[in-house]
Amino acid sequence: TTACDEDNRWDGVVCANGVVTGVQLNGLNLSGKIDIDALVQIPGLRTLGIQFNAFSGPIPEFNRLGALKAIYLTGNGFSGEMSGDYFGKMDSLKKVWLSSNKFTGAIPVSLWHLRHLIELHLEGNQFSGTIPALEQPTLMSLNLSNNNLNGEIPQGLSRFNASSFRGNPGLCGEKLGNPCGGITVPSSDNNDDSRMISYGVLIASGVMLLLMCSGIYVLRRKQETESDVMADEDLDGSVGVRISSANKKELSASQKSTGSSRR
Repeated sequence: TTACDEDNRWDGVVCANGVVTGVQLNGLNLSGKIDIDALVQIPGLRTLGIQFNAFSGPIPEFNRLGALKAIYLTGNGFSGEMSGDYFGKMDSLKKVWLSSNKFTGAIPVSLWHLRHLIELHLEGNQFSGTIPALEQPTLMSLNLSNNNLNGEIPQGLSRFNASSFRGNPGLCGEKLGNPCGGITVPSSDNNDDSRMISYGVLIASGVMLLLMCSGIYVLRRKQETESDVMADEDLDGSVGVRISSANKKELSASQKSTGSSRR
């Protein structure tokens, strides 16, 4: 039978007016090599879905299917870097789901030139680098969370929730409550050095405080001594001599003895 036979339609095939427009083979534990040459022979193919299977390795040449409007690859094991111009000849794409794979490297900049893009989901991969400026007003759904992206969130994406960017420690922006150019919190690797620096500052501060207290004490003692000396000056300008209490007793006894002999 034909793939779009009304009485015996093939599983995983989507048809419209007797023409195959989509292939949806999701969650079937499929693996191995995908025959792109066979898919190219379906001129009306607009959607391709092979989500939650066991495909792995570099992404196949789906970019040869230039008429695709939606591609769903979520939940496989595709890995490696994608060339920057991978989507350059797929101008009809509206929905791109590459989430939960093992893609690395920079996000292909050709995604940013898809004029009709509505949904872009790249979460749960290992994409790195900065987020290219995305200006498509058509974009309604975006998720770049849980990758290794860094730098500032482009202004053109500020309309999306913070959940679209979480899980990227290197990203910054008001949307994440982490303003770019702010104070960097020391990493755990530098904790020991930070503690030693803190201890050194505390010890130095303690020593300085002790020296200041000692200086104040010496200065006050000196002022008290000068005050006592000035208090001992008699009215005719002679300067008294400070003597200890023991010497004062001896002097008093001597004066009494002298007075008695004079009598």
